[in-house]
Amino acid sequence: IDSSFLVEGRPDVFREDGVHPREAYYPMWLTYLADLLDRYPIPCFGVLHASVEAMAQIPGDGPLAVIATQASIDSGAFARALKARCPGREILAIPCPAFVPLIESGHTAPDDIPLRDAIEEYLGPVRRAGAQGLLYGCTHYGIIEDALRAYLGESTALVSASLCGAAAAAQYPVEVMTQVFNLGYGDGLFGP
Repeated sequence: IDSSFLVEGRPDVFREDGVHPREAYYPMWLTYLADLLDRYPIPCFGVLHASVEAMAQIPGDGPLAVIATQASIDSGAFARALKARCPGREILAIPCPAFVPLIESGHTAPDDIPLRDAIEEYLGPVRRAGAQGLLYGCTHYGIIEDALRAYLGESTALVSASLCGAAAAAQYPVEVMTQVFNLGYGDGLFGP
């Protein structure tokens, strides 16, 4: 989604790569992106709504948790959306600032000591609370899914925000074609 119009004339908002927002602006960008998805009836696919919907499908009334970068957690977008969609459930929102540097430096195996130490530090409250679901809100975190699973066990559902967003985007053409045929516009499209 091109959200550049939100910050036109503000080159200071993005890092040198021109794509990723600087840490100070990330909460603003994430909030604006969530607002865009709510306001416009155009095909916009973000990770927030799709992953929150997946979390809402986890049975039970026990706690749910979201882990993400510090900026994402500070924005409150995931926690607000989870609380709105899953009323009555405790929501734990935990920043995991060491995960991305660890992953990017090759610490990805479940038996990797620095990674295991970070997982124990960040996910200790999740395990103690008996969270029924864990949403990882950073695209990097899928790389350490085996390590997350090893720590939390099989009783906690793991939900990848990036995979949920990709699945929602992949489903869109199917939904559009179904509507086209249901409205009769597809009659004769593929033959008599």
